[in-house]
Amino acid sequence: MHTHRWPSVMYREHYGTGRYYDATGQLVHEFAKAPPPDSINPRARWQAPEGPHAVENTGEAADRFVRVELKR
Repeated sequence: MHTHRWPSVMYREHYGTGRYYDATGQLVHEFAKAPPPDSINPRARWQAPEGPHAVENTGEAADRFVRVELKR
């Protein structure tokens, strides 16, 4: 379980399979191994701050990304 206190930029290098859990440990969604057909990789996008959550890799290929938080 972790948080992201500040706005950030996320740079995604590779899609993997996994699960995203909220602060209570409830499964929010699962993400697929294959990126959407219209996606561009690698890609960068803006991310708002995020409350407590956890991410679990479930496949052989990791979901690889770098997230840089912009501390005020």
